[in-house]
Amino acid sequence: MTPVCPRTTPKIGEMMPPPAAQKAMRLLFGTLRLDFLLKNNPFLEKEAAATLQYVGYTSPLNMSGNPAMSVPLYRHNGLPVGTQFAAAHGREDTLLSLAAQLEQIQPWTDRLPPV
Repeated sequence: MTPVCPRTTPKIGEMMPPPAAQKAMRLLFGTLRLDFLLKNNPFLEKEAAATLQYVGYTSPLNMSGNPAMSVPLYRHNGLPVGTQFAAAHGREDTLLSLAAQLEQIQPWTDRLPPV
């Protein structure tokens, strides 16, 4: 069991590169097809590191192939906060059973975020 994310939900657009960087990326990679610039690129490495800091708890399970699920057990400022549960390879049944039990104890399908 881990948090899904190390922090609460970012605001819309909070993790986007600045507009000038977005425009430059569209020009370099979309128009000019300079994809070779992606290798050893400090800007992209910085962006990737920032993203990994946000999703760091899910990445190891994605890479290992272990089944995992995010369950909205808590709320912060009206928004769901996920708790991640993982199981051994091939044990999705364990997670589905746990999800059913958690939903019976603390139903969440009727809770809508104030968005």
